[in-house]
Amino acid sequence: MSARLAWLLLALAGCGRDAPPAAEPSEIADGAALEALLADPAYAEALAPAEDAVAADLPVRAADRIRELTLPAARRQLERLRAFSARSSKGRRAAERANEALAARVAALETYGAALERGLLEDLVLVDALRAMRRAEESVSRALSEAATLRGESDSPAPGASRPRRRDTSMAPAARSAAPR
Repeated sequence: MSARLAWLLLALAGCGRDAPPAAEPSEIADGAALEALLADPAYAEALAPAEDAVAADLPVRAADRIRELTLPAARRQLERLRAFSARSSKGRRAAERANEALAARVAALETYGAALERGLLEDLVLVDALRAMRRAEESVSRALSEAATLRGESDSPAPGASRPRRRDTSMAPAARSAAPR
């Protein structure tokens, strides 16, 4: 009877072999650090006044907020990411993609701020800028998900990391009239 029990236990022990291998400690640490860098609430806090000005149909004020608050916060976030040194090869690849995403965010913010500064005169420029902002934010979101995957999590933030505040600016009042239909 004990031999059968031993074989049964061996058979059951082999059942979990199809599970993906656990992440390496260096990958987990890289993922947590990248998540904390990407989900830094300082950027979302700096973006809020610009979004509020756009929602109030005050594009020039929004441009000022982007120039004075949002762009400096986005640049600081990018600088902190560039100073980050990943320990694993997966972490280095994820950091490269995160760097590209944050650089795209900075470029999109510059374009968006310039378009808003013109006011409502050039709606197509504003729509293009909004599209670039949406793509940049989607890229940052993918980088954040990749960082969570490095930690072995599907899509949950690292302890102490918060998700950026998400507000839909893709159809801000200033661009509704020029939005493609």
